[in-house]
Amino acid sequence: MSPDSGQRGRPIVFSACSGAGKTTIIREVMKQMDDLAFSISSTTRSQRNGEENGVDYDFLTHEQFQQAIDDGDFIEYEDVHGQLYGTRKSRVKPLLDAGKDVVFDLDVLGGMSMKRLFPETFLLYIDVLDREILRSRLLARGREDREEIEVRLARYDLEREMADQFDRIIVNDDLKTAVDDTIAVIRELRG
Repeated sequence: MSPDSGQRGRPIVFSACSGAGKTTIIREVMKQMDDLAFSISSTTRSQRNGEENGVDYDFLTHEQFQQAIDDGDFIEYEDVHGQLYGTRKSRVKPLLDAGKDVVFDLDVLGGMSMKRLFPETFLLYIDVLDREILRSRLLARGREDREEIEVRLARYDLEREMADQFDRIIVNDDLKTAVDDTIAVIRELRG
């Protein structure tokens, strides 16, 4: 849906195993399709080097996150690798109401929650067909220690099984091709 259509926007959820390149693909798609809005998630994890609060994530303490849960402000939230991540209504509803298609960066369970609450949600799964590719990408980015990498890889089978419930699967074995394929899917979705 284009922003000037006068209709409500559509949620477009990107999900993937950790290390599949989802964030990179989202950034590239957002550069090329500047009429998309991005849903800034809230998290209790630590801010990484180069990340900006309110731009990459809303970084909250566990107490602040719990207060937002108690206030009913979360559309969905999940515990992922021991940290809380969630999507707040106060961030998303104004964008959708303004007719913007909104991109979400969610884990597979968060994506399923969005689809239940907003049936018009389009689910995109970014896949890498080999666990060892994921392991090498996670090691190369150097943000997690080996134990954290193993925790992330432990979800691989669950997430790959759930990918079959998504509207489309994009294989990221070549970044440019994956970005081009993703843009083509969104354009097709918009008609």
